[in-house]
Amino acid sequence: MKYGIKKDRKFNKNNSSGVHFDEDRGLWVAQIMFQRKAHILGRFKTKSEAVKTRLTGEEKYFGKYR
Repeated sequence: MKYGIKKDRKFNKNNSSGVHFDEDRGLWVAQIMFQRKAHILGRFKTKSEAVKTRLTGEEKYFGKYR
């Protein structure tokens, strides 16, 4: 399989939301790892906006395997 996600792929359990706070900018960052590359999905004023974007990103990048 050249592209795609393995069905038995496991997610990192350290960060259940997939977002973190950027103290320098004072914003929440939604980020996703796909094919060993970090993709910044956006920076947001509230954590809930970042989590919502992260979930949308999971559907886009991981599709039915998320």
